[in-house]
Parts: sequence; C-alpha cells; structure tokens
Amino acid sequence: MLNEMTFGLIAPLEDSGYTLPDNMVPDISEGKMFCALLREKGIDTDKMPACRHVYADGRIVYPKLYPNSALAFFREHFNEVWLPKKALKFFEEKDPKALPHLQKLLPNIQFKQLTD
Repeated sequence: MLNEMTFGLIAPLEDSGYTLPDNMVPDISEGKMFCALLREKGIDTDKMPACRHVYADGRIVYPKLYPNSALAFFREHFNEVWLPKKALKFFEEKDPKALPHLQKLLPNIQFKQLTD
C-alpha cells in the first residue's frame, strides 16, 4: 500500500514541489478506509499479518500486510475513492500548503479558491 501511495500521491506531489511533512501519513488514512471496506466484504482483516513500524518521532503502528490478490482492489479504491474523494479534505485539515500541488494532481476536482 505504501508503494502504491508513494507512486500515486507522494512522488507526484514532490515532483510538483511539495514535500510531505514527516508527521503526515496519508497511507494510514487510506489504510483504515481500505481495511473497513475489506471487512464490509466479509474479509477478516484481523487474521492478516501485520508488521511493526516505528516512526522517527517514536510513534509505533502495525500496518496490515495485504495479500497480493488485494492489490488491484486497493489500486481501484485508492484511485477512484480516496484520491478524488478524500485527499482534498485530508490535506485541507493537515497541511493546506499542499493544496496547489494537489490541484495539479487532481485537475478535475473542485477546489476552493486557493490563496498563498
């Protein structure tokens, strides 16, 4: 999932001149949504393995290790749900400086008037 979000969101934002702050983790936002969606489809995500990840600021998370068979479904969800429908709100709340760069990535999404 992190690889997909890196190539689909983080790298394009960086290419546009925006660097994601260390304390901002959009993959957790998408991960929670995707995990909930899998549970709605009857998949027991509690049985999926997880790995321990420690952030530089000391936070510890245990992201799920999704099977390769979920990759296409994740890509569809990320590109058709999270990115066009949730990314704007995520960045508005977490770091509005990202919005001009996000607008380049999502030209078909309605943005409020952006100011410097």
